[in-house]
Amino acid sequence: MLTVYNCIVHEHDLRLVALAALICGISSFSAVNLLRHVDRSTNRNRYAWLMIAATSTGFGIWATHFIAMIAFSPGIPNAYNTELSVLSLAAAVLLTAAGMWIATLRGGIEHYLVGGAVLGVGIGTMHYTGMAAFEVQGRIVWDQLLVGISLVAGITLAAMSLFVALHRPSTLRTVSAAVLLTLAICTLHFIAMGAVSIYPDSSIEISQYTIEPMSQAFAAAAASLVILVLSAAALWIDLRFRRHQAEAERMHGLANAAVEGLIVCDGTRIVSANDSIAALSGIASTTLNTMVLSDLFGERSATAMAQADGQARETDLKSHDGTMIPVELIARPIDYCGKPHSVVAVRDIRERKKA
Repeated sequence: MLTVYNCIVHEHDLRLVALAALICGISSFSAVNLLRHVDRSTNRNRYAWLMIAATSTGFGIWATHFIAMIAFSPGIPNAYNTELSVLSLAAAVLLTAAGMWIATLRGGIEHYLVGGAVLGVGIGTMHYTGMAAFEVQGRIVWDQLLVGISLVAGITLAAMSLFVALHRPSTLRTVSAAVLLTLAICTLHFIAMGAVSIYPDSSIEISQYTIEPMSQAFAAAAASLVILVLSAAALWIDLRFRRHQAEAERMHGLANAAVEGLIVCDGTRIVSANDSIAALSGIASTTLNTMVLSDLFGERSATAMAQADGQARETDLKSHDGTMIPVELIARPIDYCGKPHSVVAVRDIRERKKA
C-alpha cells in the first residue's frame, strides 16, 4: 500500500482530501439515517424515502470523488468530459437506490449484504466512470491488481455498512455504519487513484467539449450543498420521528392501563389500539393498527365515531371469528403526536344486556 500512501501524500492537496472526507462522512451519516426511514416506511412512503436517501448518498459519493479529484495534481493540463461526469452521477444515484431497495425489501442478513454489495458496485461504477471522464494530456495506465483490491474493499465495506445499519439498529450501530460507508467510499477512491500512472504525452489533445477543473469544483460544491440540505432535513425528520415515537409509546402505555378498550384514530383509520380492545376482539394490536373503524363496527358507526362528539352509542363489535359483541362507544377529540386525532372508548355491555 506504499504506492497508495505516496499517491495521497505527494500527489494530492491534503486540505481538499480532508474536505472530501468530511463531505463523505456527512453524506454517509445522512444515508444511514435516511435508510432507516426507508426500512420503517410503509409502501405509500417507502419509494419517496428511497429516492431521497439514494439522491443524498449518490450525490455524496459523486462530490467526494470530484473534490478528491480536484485535490489530485498530475502536473499537466486536464479537464472533465461533461457527458461522462453526468453519467457517473446518475450511476451513483441509481445503483445506490437499487442497493437500498434490496437491503430493505425484507428482513434478513442476505438482503442486507446483497443490497450493500450493490451499493458498493455503485461506488465503484461511479469512480471508474468518473475517471473515464478525466481527460489529461498524457497516457493513463492502470495497475490491475490495485483496481481489483479497490473494488473488493469498497464492495465489502459497503455490504458491512448496510448490515450493521439494519441488523438490530441502535445509536452505536448508526455511527458504526456511517464510518464503514465513509471508509467504503474513501478506500475505493484512494486505492484506485494509487492504481493510476500518468505519462505525459503532448500529442494527446484534450477535447474542447470538456469542463475546466474550476467549473467542476463549483459543480462539486453544488452537490455538497444538496447533501448538506438533505442531511439537515434527515436529521430534523429523525428527531421529530423519535419525539413522536416516544410520545406514542408513552400514550400507548397509559392506554394499556385502562380496563376499557381504547382506539386512537386518524379520521376512521386506526393508528393505535390498547391491549383491552385486542383481548375483547381477539385481534392482535399490530393487526388492529392496519384496520379502519368500519372493519370493526360497520360503516354507520365508523362515520359517527369520526365526528368525536362525546355521545355514547351502542353498536356491535365484529370479533376475529365473526362473532358480534355488543359494545358502547364514546369518541372524543385528542392531540396525538402533534396532530388532531380522536380516541374511541369501547365498553363491553354483554353483562348489561343479560341483566
